[in-house]
Amino acid sequence: MTENKTKLDPKKIFEDLSTFVENLQTGSGRLEEFMRDAEMIGDAITAQMQADGHVFKDYLGELPSTASCVDEISLLLPVHFEVFLPVRLPIALAPSFDEKQRTVQLRHPDMLHPFFFGNMLNARCMNFVLKQELQQTIASIGRMRSYDLSYRANHSRHVPFMHQILAVDRRSNGRRCIRFDFVLALLFEGPVLPLPPYYDAPINYTWLAYGKIEVGRNRHPADWGVVVPKWQTRSDLDAKRLNGVLLLTHRLLSTQQCQNYAAPGPLKLGLATAVQEIKGLGYELTPTPVLVMLVSL
Repeated sequence: MTENKTKLDPKKIFEDLSTFVENLQTGSGRLEEFMRDAEMIGDAITAQMQADGHVFKDYLGELPSTASCVDEISLLLPVHFEVFLPVRLPIALAPSFDEKQRTVQLRHPDMLHPFFFGNMLNARCMNFVLKQELQQTIASIGRMRSYDLSYRANHSRHVPFMHQILAVDRRSNGRRCIRFDFVLALLFEGPVLPLPPYYDAPINYTWLAYGKIEVGRNRHPADWGVVVPKWQTRSDLDAKRLNGVLLLTHRLLSTQQCQNYAAPGPLKLGLATAVQEIKGLGYELTPTPVLVMLVSL
């Protein structure tokens, strides 16, 4: 009696995964409903912050771009989703770049502001202020329409790093929720505040400064990580594929009961990191299964 063994063909698996992502269809009605609710929640948060006179009252306009809708293994994202929440500060800042660490320190003389420690713009200060104000704001709103709102922050060495606003739909018995997962970042226009040549930035570009996760004792609290976000230049076709990559990764990790890794925040951050580490715009030619593996790492 001969044993029948099925031989797995890696090339065929890669082709099947790529076809799956290419053929993913998101019902326009579901996406529109999700985005409408995400904008409604974002507007309510901004309105409450303005009513309370919070420091961040004018800085959360891009909140809907960080939203996602999770319904068990289903995941909806804006076409051009973001993991960084960009903040434009209305003051001039003097940068000091560190080529080896790929960081920047940002100064403004004689500045008395909750975002600053001395003359230095401080990521810890900004993230603690945002955490406190979001806690107060979400507690004040509590619930709106069919959604129960809550807030939490993921910390690195006791400092908030990724913020999460959760809106659970009561009509779904807790299965469906809208989440806003984001890392706070400062947005700069390259022509106004240019990067050093070693960043090899394009001619017209924006760049982001974000509070880095501290590694070791030598990290200065005023150090900001620097990123020129390649994914922001993606076409609608590339955006659809990256959405599919995250949806597929979410499904794979969810079915393996890896809920922490399947959450939208880590997935978006993993994709942003993978895209940044691929030379140039090479991610556009990177096979879909490879991107899925990089996000899952």
